[in-house]
Amino acid sequence: MSAVKQIEAAHARNLAVKCSRIASMPEVGIFWLIDKKLVADSIPWRQANIKGKEYTDYPRGRVLFDAMEEVFRVYSSRAIISSPALRNLILAEFKLPLAATKFAADYHYENVVASLLDEDFDA
Repeated sequence: MSAVKQIEAAHARNLAVKCSRIASMPEVGIFWLIDKKLVADSIPWRQANIKGKEYTDYPRGRVLFDAMEEVFRVYSSRAIISSPALRNLILAEFKLPLAATKFAADYHYENVVASLLDEDFDA
């Protein structure tokens, strides 16, 4: 699925959720500007900050498709990338083919709460 299609799908999900929300509640999230149209993926602000943390406080990563090499690229912190259990979890969650997936550590994802990486991901 192309990036534009993924963004449009997120937008469609977001619109469906918004129909059931209180209209006056401010929201937070991410957005894109595509063909002069604002596309957003957001949630009510009271739900977003339940733990009082920013999104950068949690271990995270990103999965992309490299059309030139025809491989999936998973970018995350060194701790996540170096964990076989977490790699397998990511492969399964995103339904990625092992032979066509490359993992790489990226500095952008290094500022995480270390204690969260100590959890048992074999379950």
